[in-house]
Amino acid sequence: DMRGSSTLTIGASSVFAIEGTGNHDFWRADNIGSGGRVIEVAERGRILWSGSADLRGGDGGAMVVRSGGFFEVQNNRTLTYNGSGNVPTFTNEGVFMKSSGDGKTTVAIPFANAASGSIGVYSGVVEFTSSFTNTNGSVMLDHGSALVVPGNLNMGTGSLMGWGTVTAPGGVTVGGTFFPERLTITGDLTLLSSAFSGFDLGGPAQGITIEDGYGFVQVNGTATLGGTLGLHFANNFQSTLSSESSLTLLSATSLTGAFA
Repeated sequence: DMRGSSTLTIGASSVFAIEGTGNHDFWRADNIGSGGRVIEVAERGRILWSGSADLRGGDGGAMVVRSGGFFEVQNNRTLTYNGSGNVPTFTNEGVFMKSSGDGKTTVAIPFANAASGSIGVYSGVVEFTSSFTNTNGSVMLDHGSALVVPGNLNMGTGSLMGWGTVTAPGGVTVGGTFFPERLTITGDLTLLSSAFSGFDLGGPAQGITIEDGYGFVQVNGTATLGGTLGLHFANNFQSTLSSESSLTLLSATSLTGAFA
């Protein structure tokens, strides 16, 4: 256990490994219920969470990843509340990423992604089941991974890109860069007037890497278009197209709006 009321700072070039079996708790653990342990990851510091143990907080404890810091997940466990005192929180100003583990990692405490923060899902599933807010931060998916949020995923001016699935019952709103490689959105998609939607076009196959295909997004809901559309050709693919060529970049249950 990481008990106490002081702040534990993971400094530059330091790696704090959370591993093994059995639950790991960050809390005050003296029945006061608030002012619990704060674990802060400084610039160029890193937390590496692996193994088969859940990570639990209590007594108002907090995980805080500063700009340039990293919190890396390499398991399929749960970050949750241990039932003691005030609910813990997670604030990400740096990088929160899942790099391995084909199953699901669950974040069951309030999570706030700041403007400087990025969420990267490169393996398996990351599901946020408590409150989730994103204040102009970015989201990146790859290798067919998945991100699940409990309500709306409002990207603000942050970027959403990659290959995978985003599930947001309240819909996805993008006002910054939208760059799908092979993206499925379960929920509505709204592209604001400030959004830039970019698609790589490198070959005739839909939703494949730029080496032999082109970017594609499937919206299982209503897609509301807006902002600017940008196309980037590669592999001299443009020379194979004619005025009769057709590429489907976006498909939706229903479609409204238009690109500028």
